Amino acid sequence: TDITFKQMDPTKYQVYQDCLINLVIMEDSIFDYLPCVHSVVRDDNGDFQYMYLNIKELNIPRECLGFGAKITIFNPYFCSNVEGAPGIWIENPESIFYHWTGDEKPLCRFCWMENPAHTCSNCKRAQYCSRECQSRDWKLLKHKLICSPTLTIETDEQILENI
Repeated sequence: TDITFKQMDPTKYQVYQDCLINLVIMEDSIFDYLPCVHSVVRDDNGDFQYMYLNIKELNIPRECLGFGAKITIFNPYFCSNVEGAPGIWIENPESIFYHWTGDEKPLCRFCWMENPAHTCSNCKRAQYCSRECQSRDWKLLKHKLICSPTLTIETDEQILENI
């Protein structure tokens, strides 16, 4: 059975047995520095929540958990983190189905429209449908904090220090 965030109760720690939730990752996941992989995801209704993966050794490419990646979580566990923010918590890597085929339609990093026309000349990962979206991403969403041709532990630490 498909489920969305609106059908989940943020006041209860609950595994939604025999359910699955389709998600799109809406920011580059933070690896290496935190005890778990951390990201923000959007469900089929367009609602956002945090996602935490308590997986020490991920044997998957970062692209599978990068901006715009599509995943499905089986038996999602919805709970709050230590600061009280609700989110999806994933302990078992086998509960994640990656829709990564390499030919997904890219999304504009700012407005999320499909098939953007421009790519960031520095990191080559961020794509935009217009120069206006690129400018707004740099000014409002601080793309420069994650704009690097390669992501490393040092890059992740710098991102966290500047948040």
